Amino acid sequence: MKRTRCGEEDTLQPGLKRLKRYSFSEQKLNLFFARFQTSDGLIETSGILALCDELQIAPLSTSLLVVAFLLEAKTKGSFTKEEFLTGMSKLSLDSVAKLKNALPSLKNDVLSRRPHDLYKFAFHYLRDNGSQRLVALPHALSTISEMLGHLPHTRNFVEYMTNHQTTYKAINLDQWNMFLTFNKTVDIDFKGYDSNEAWPLVLDDFVSFMKLRKQEKRFDHHYPHFGYSSEPRNYESGDVEMADV
Repeated sequence: MKRTRCGEEDTLQPGLKRLKRYSFSEQKLNLFFARFQTSDGLIETSGILALCDELQIAPLSTSLLVVAFLLEAKTKGSFTKEEFLTGMSKLSLDSVAKLKNALPSLKNDVLSRRPHDLYKFAFHYLRDNGSQRLVALPHALSTISEMLGHLPHTRNFVEYMTNHQTTYKAINLDQWNMFLTFNKTVDIDFKGYDSNEAWPLVLDDFVSFMKLRKQEKRFDHHYPHFGYSSEPRNYESGDVEMADV
């Protein structure tokens, strides 16, 4: 590890840019964990909410997801002591102030350099407690909106799933992954979409709904009703855009 002239350590996380970090104290890191600890060896929901307040980020934000990703957290709504201490040590962050200062750069690096990894992590992290297969629809749509909001079908898919269907209450892994593929291979006129291919049924239903609305002249190919724009969008104030995935 390279020591800089200013007493900083030059650290490198896998897949991330080289970042400069100030001197690090394990004692301070333990106090950092204890400040938000809610039970023996855990930072649970109330502690994470308090941490979000200190960081000035939303609990269901990409920023918190990036923190969980970098800590390699296994369970939604909690950080174990081992996850927290190991992850923060790798980042050389021993206080909430340092994490708050570093988070924009960390987030930018993850979204630009490891977007696939973050998107895959998001599904597994957001799964309902006790479920190995599903993410509750509100959490799934909120995350899809933030992470994939710059892709062409996201806004209308979220609108459809929220207000125009009652069948789906959660998203499974195949639906999660295939929605990304759908955005990359199917244009806004749904050219390239073949319902006979192995698309999830939820996407068949979405395409049928949108085509019917277009025929009824409530939609055109620019999606004016939902305000579609080809320009990237930010879904959290100050956020950078996710790299093309």
